[in-house]
Amino acid sequence: MSTNINQKYTMHTHIQTSFYSSVAGGIKTDFTEADFSKSVVLYEISRFEVENGLVDRLIHDMRVQDDNPMIHGGPGHCGFWVSGYDDDPRELYEIPEVVAFMRKADESCPCWIYFSNVECRWLGLVAFCTSQNGGVFRRKDESKFTFALSGPEISGFLTRQMSDFDAFCALAKIPETRIRDHVSGILQSFGIGNLGK
Repeated sequence: MSTNINQKYTMHTHIQTSFYSSVAGGIKTDFTEADFSKSVVLYEISRFEVENGLVDRLIHDMRVQDDNPMIHGGPGHCGFWVSGYDDDPRELYEIPEVVAFMRKADESCPCWIYFSNVECRWLGLVAFCTSQNGGVFRRKDESKFTFALSGPEISGFLTRQMSDFDAFCALAKIPETRIRDHVSGILQSFGIGNLGK
């Protein structure tokens, strides 16, 4: 799963990866003193979290509250990835534990569309893993694949996140043009087209 993130302006990168196990007594994330308004966050989800269904840290970091520093990066500032499966020949969507983790996390309705950078394909992975009837198209001669989801499934996936998306944008005071650009990118990533300018 690629996490190549291209931005139109220079950004500083802060890697937010620390995980404190529930056994150790917490779900805190180790945020450095970062200016999230000028940062791309590379958000690591560990194999340990995946295989133990530990979604609390992720849900905490995506909460709709004005004291959540993660909101200030604005739409699309996170590149998510799952670590620990580098030697596994399967794609993430083929790993049952990853699918189960995504479904468990999605029960809390995190606003994936606010945080996820469209170019890293995370939204497609989450939508596929949480769908009931998704498919994957892969050419025999290529390693690339495409997620195939029905219109109603895509619509449901996006619609259930819109109120939180609007709340995040209001809290972070995101300009309307940036909101429209991000939403257009999301729609294009699902093959829906572009919003009028």
